[in-house]
Amino acid sequence: MSAVNPQARTLDDTLDAPRSGVQPALFVDLDGTLVRTDMLFETLMAALKRKPWIVLMLPAWFLSGRAYLKKRLAEEGAVRADLLPYDQDVIARINAEREKGRQVVLATASDGTVANQIATHLGLFDGVIASDGENNLKSAAKLAAIKAWPGVESFEYIGNARADVAIWAESSHAIAVRTPRAVVREAAAGGRTVEELGEPKKTLRSAVRALRPHQWAKNVLIFLPLLASHIYFDMSLWLSDIVAFVAFSLCASSVYVLNDLLDLESDRRHPRKRRRPFAAGDLSIQAGLAMAVGLIVAAFGLASLDGTPFLVVLGIYFLLTLSYSFSLKAIVLVDTIVLAGLYTMRVIAGYAATDIVPTFWLLAFALFLFFGLAMLKRFSELIEVRKRSDDGPPGRGYRADDLDVVGVFGAVTGGLAVLILALYINTADVAKLYGHPQVLWGIVPVLLYWISKIWLIAHRGEMHEDPVVYALTDRESLGVFAVCIAIAAAATL
Repeated sequence: MSAVNPQARTLDDTLDAPRSGVQPALFVDLDGTLVRTDMLFETLMAALKRKPWIVLMLPAWFLSGRAYLKKRLAEEGAVRADLLPYDQDVIARINAEREKGRQVVLATASDGTVANQIATHLGLFDGVIASDGENNLKSAAKLAAIKAWPGVESFEYIGNARADVAIWAESSHAIAVRTPRAVVREAAAGGRTVEELGEPKKTLRSAVRALRPHQWAKNVLIFLPLLASHIYFDMSLWLSDIVAFVAFSLCASSVYVLNDLLDLESDRRHPRKRRRPFAAGDLSIQAGLAMAVGLIVAAFGLASLDGTPFLVVLGIYFLLTLSYSFSLKAIVLVDTIVLAGLYTMRVIAGYAATDIVPTFWLLAFALFLFFGLAMLKRFSELIEVRKRSDDGPPGRGYRADDLDVVGVFGAVTGGLAVLILALYINTADVAKLYGHPQVLWGIVPVLLYWISKIWLIAHRGEMHEDPVVYALTDRESLGVFAVCIAIAAAATL
């Protein structure tokens, strides 16, 4: 395979040229065409994942030119070519053209380091045209490089974006891959025929999936302090909690998006997570960054309506989740403690939004219960790892042989949460809130049953990847919660 710098060619400093075919050569774009993603942003997220402080260098690199920026990001954010989401329709088209004896060249504005890694991995190309740190081969510059390719008299081009319109205009055949209708119409101006390959991406559906609205169910924990304090009819407090619920949901979604963007490589190595919108290339990284910024701005704007204490709690939650996404999730045991803390912070947020005084018992119960559930989450992941005979879950610090000890930690902690509840029932605070506090003892065996049952389900490998979501959507779990509420109501009488 040969790589050619068209600027260098004018100085008679070229590499060996590839064979020239009888048919028009086929030039294939990379970003959004061969791969269902953009390699500039892929390398950006990979670099930020490894060295977050690189964000401070980005302005200087950008001012040195887009080609230089791409080169530095390619150096700092190496991406595994074998894990990228390739467009199988484009791959099939390339294979069909190669069988006809046609010369196929990868022509991209991405940095040459990245382009050559991908071309080498696929083994489908006769050569590579790419940016080189000084020259950014986009649109007209790429067209000039294509025309300068040895032996090319006419060519066909596969692309996907408005920047490709100028290239399509001078090609003998234009092929548009999952291209917006407005761009296709622009490319077809003057009666040119544009062949469309593949269905356009379902961006709205993918965006909703990326927000993970089902995860918002966790935020009902915000209402727990209000209910535990037996405040049922103060509409102003309920309104404050509703605002807090929406703000937390928006903030959580922004973090889910950022987490997915930072975890592209590990998600692509996971049997289920590889289908997430960003990992699969169904949604662009650029769209994800815009979504994350918009969501966090909206979240903190709403949070300001609930006052400074709630705003501070949301800020701590956001910073802690960012720390978790960048590094803490990879540290054994620290990750589960942080997860338990994040769940408990939802309860603290409920106190902050309503100005209700926090109680030791509720916070202690929540922390132990959620630590147990966080351990259950890791246990379920390790069960899957053992089934696949892998060493450990991607992006985590656990090994397959940690399974048994993780199970012990989680089951014991869940039992301790029930013990805290039992101790709480005997306090003077309970006597003030409940007419028949002894009835509350009925909750203890019900919770013991539920905790034992979910661990049994996890041991069988049948647990949802997020136990909290499972608890809030599983019929039997909801039935258990309903029984607990009924017992608490009976104790109130």
